[in-house]
Amino acid sequence: MLVQTGRVMVNGVVERRRGRRLGAGDRVAVGNREYRIVVG
Repeated sequence: MLVQTGRVMVNGVVERRRGRRLGAGDRVAVGNREYRIVVG
């Protein structure tokens, strides 16, 4: 629901696709929180 309403940003760009693949180093922001994708 958050993605479809435009509340999620990936690397600073609004993302509306539910199936978007994330990779190492991508940054995902939801509201005032930001997450960085890391590969272990």
